[in-house]
Amino acid sequence: MGLGAMTTRAVDTSRWNLFGPTAWVVPVILFTGCGPIIGGDGESSGTDPTNPTDPTSPSESSPSTDPTPTPVECQNDSDCNYGYVCSGGFCEYECYCCGSLPPGYDVRCSPPWECYDDSECATGEICDYGDCRPDPVCGIAPIVTSTFEIAFSGGAGEVGALAFDTSLFVARGANVERVDSGQGTVVAHAGATIRAIALGDVDGDTIRDLLVVTDGIGGEVRLWRGEGDGFTATEFAQPLGGATVELGIGDREGDGVPDVYARSGGDIVVFPGVAEAPLGAAEIVVGGEVSAFAMVGPPTSDAFVYAAGPLLRLVDAAGVVDLALAESSSLSRIAVGGFTGTGAVDVFAHGGSPPSFLAVVDAPGAPWVISTFIDQAWDAVAVGDANADGLADVAVAQQGGTVVDLRFGAPADTPQGPLHCESTVELGLSVRHLALIGHDADADLIVSDGVGVYGYRLSP
Repeated sequence: MGLGAMTTRAVDTSRWNLFGPTAWVVPVILFTGCGPIIGGDGESSGTDPTNPTDPTSPSESSPSTDPTPTPVECQNDSDCNYGYVCSGGFCEYECYCCGSLPPGYDVRCSPPWECYDDSECATGEICDYGDCRPDPVCGIAPIVTSTFEIAFSGGAGEVGALAFDTSLFVARGANVERVDSGQGTVVAHAGATIRAIALGDVDGDTIRDLLVVTDGIGGEVRLWRGEGDGFTATEFAQPLGGATVELGIGDREGDGVPDVYARSGGDIVVFPGVAEAPLGAAEIVVGGEVSAFAMVGPPTSDAFVYAAGPLLRLVDAAGVVDLALAESSSLSRIAVGGFTGTGAVDVFAHGGSPPSFLAVVDAPGAPWVISTFIDQAWDAVAVGDANADGLADVAVAQQGGTVVDLRFGAPADTPQGPLHCESTVELGLSVRHLALIGHDADADLIVSDGVGVYGYRLSP
């Protein structure tokens, strides 16, 4: 995302607020030229000098000659909105200086400014001469330019997961369908509802393989080995002990054959990759405390991040890096991506309070730096480059909500912080799953409500 050009605006004296913090002296001088001071109720005390009798005496007061009284808008200043005064029964702009300036000057009193500094504006806006305007650093946010519904070739079923490498894969019921040009084709059938998908070479033949986790008590990991442009089922089917499962691929042993990671309940287990063969038996690498998990880097990396209550932990060849977060009660979602473009480990996490934040590790073993807090809860998350600027962006949505919030990556030294710039997309459907693909595929944003799958093209 490029930096927007700053514009120079002519000074608009019609918007001056002469009682602002920098102009305390001016009103004292100008006030003396504004005419007589009116009492709080707008009436003078005592008797009318043209009628020495008491005007309140019912026997001697003159009856009104107008039987229809003029309606009034206000009785005193408190009846008017802030910035207005009651004058002659009507609310008017408060004016301290009208009629007291030399000819040619056109300084009018006006309502208070919308803002006095950036903190009074919404996220992605700055205070510009009293008005909240889009932050020029954020440039023009992408908008939806077209949308389409993906058609499937298999039977009906609930959409359980989305995955993307060079193609979009959709778990729909017991089938996995690969989507090309908006049309799905069945490439695997698991015999049970699928809840998670992962793609990568786990047998060392440089051809991507397909892994799924099926529904049921504890779930079960199943493998299809890549063969040409398709997949061939294997005999590998290993049960897991926990119902909540996340899959990832990385090379824990550093032997060039990636391994399969899975979160099973509170454990992280690894199925070692075996050259030209199905996976090895599961090994528990973290036990009993995991609430969220994500791999870091390409499948050749051995690094991963997991949450344990209020703690984030980065695990790699250098050891374990901990970050204690007293503000958060429990972390439940993690997304990893190159949001800052520095090569650091950027982790977008969702917890209790604050709801979300971006944590950055500049190098293995270096301290964590919390760079952005985001006051938004979310359940569905996807990472990709939505605006084609080379930095990872993140799409988030509340489970069952209809709005997707796009947060855009930015250099680590951006004053507002990475993921400061945002764009919201109202979809009109209930969000269950997200995939943020980028500008090299059929669509940039893929959304499922659990029944259908829809593609949205975003402007760059």
